[in-house]
Amino acid sequence: MSEELNMPQMGYDMKEGVVVKWLKDVGSSIKIGDPVAEIETDKAVVEFESYAEGTLQEILVEEGTKVNVGDAIAIVGDGSLINSDNTTPPVTSNDIEEDSNEEISIASSDVVIEEIIPPDSNSDGSKIKVSPLARKLANDNNIDLNSVSGTGPGGRIVKVDILNLIEIDSETLSSSEENKIKIDTNIPSIDEVPTVLQEFNEGNKMRSQIARVTQRSKQEVPHYYLSTDINMDKALEIRAQINTKLAEQNIKISINDLIIRATVETLKKYPIFNSRYENNNVIINDEINISIAIALNEGLIMPSIINCNDKDIKDISLSTKDLVNRTKNGKLTSAEYTKGTFSISNLGMFDVNSFLAIILPPQTSMLAVGSVKKTPVVTKDDSIIISNIMNASLSADHRVTDGAAGALFIAELKNNLENPVNLII
Repeated sequence: MSEELNMPQMGYDMKEGVVVKWLKDVGSSIKIGDPVAEIETDKAVVEFESYAEGTLQEILVEEGTKVNVGDAIAIVGDGSLINSDNTTPPVTSNDIEEDSNEEISIASSDVVIEEIIPPDSNSDGSKIKVSPLARKLANDNNIDLNSVSGTGPGGRIVKVDILNLIEIDSETLSSSEENKIKIDTNIPSIDEVPTVLQEFNEGNKMRSQIARVTQRSKQEVPHYYLSTDINMDKALEIRAQINTKLAEQNIKISINDLIIRATVETLKKYPIFNSRYENNNVIINDEINISIAIALNEGLIMPSIINCNDKDIKDISLSTKDLVNRTKNGKLTSAEYTKGTFSISNLGMFDVNSFLAIILPPQTSMLAVGSVKKTPVVTKDDSIIISNIMNASLSADHRVTDGAAGALFIAELKNNLENPVNLII
């Protein structure tokens, strides 16, 4: 008996994905949860984990192929359908040489994923080794790959080889043509055209996805907003004490770590804000998976720290740093990319005082926090002191909760941060 592995929907409005790389070969033993392929969405390259167990009997699509959500990409079974005489198996990760200078990553603006083009050949019939990006640039600029000397591993043609030829060709342009290109593209010189256009196109792809999700959220989700000022004096004091204690372990707790920890404790008390709204039903999530906003050159991405329910402040700090690093290197798991239950966006590092966030469906709430600033505060005895104040704003779905519930939530968050001993014991 066999089971199809289908292109998953990894994102609120994902319609298709690209199989970037196969992580298993035909004949490999597969367990449930094993990463079998890297899938590119509009925002990220994410590991696709198998939901079937057995032997990878057949790979149905080649690396670089765009596939609609729900379409089969591989078959897992008992291995009986594998043809041992097949000398031309589908393309797998072992068939394509990796170029460390052109690693596929959501943090790189040079990522190009498209359908596999049949390999070029030299005049003697041998295969030309060329990276996908170099082939794309060569095709766009009408460059014959047979005339290019590769400088990559094993003589492989890489991006810089094509860009060097483009630069040489650009020197033959007349002065008027060169000036026209500068004006039309608003860039300093012709040799930068391919790189800049590539960055622009990739940026458009992520921005288009952000535009679709945020527009749909604002149109379909009736947002309401609540804000409060939080005195962070005690939180900063306890943070300094924790960091002194953890210095030997090379662990440093951030203000954002404290905010995440306080949010988790608040969600435990008010779990309705850790819910999702699907098919006119409110479903409270058992796991607390905190999505954090990470700004990349191409746009914003919201991966999640999975299962924060029992994580202490140290665990949250380590998990956050690991998540940020893997996000920038294109190493997210599908759960981290799709299973967030509550989101936090922190713009404090940009000196932003306060802002209102757009909810990430199907989640029902999102917290926006600004910078911590020294501010004059009037005490109960009418004296004035200087304290460290941070503004926090809650965005919530009015179909799920009302303002009174939101007020209780943000008041509890304020209490947890102003009495941070609750976060460490």
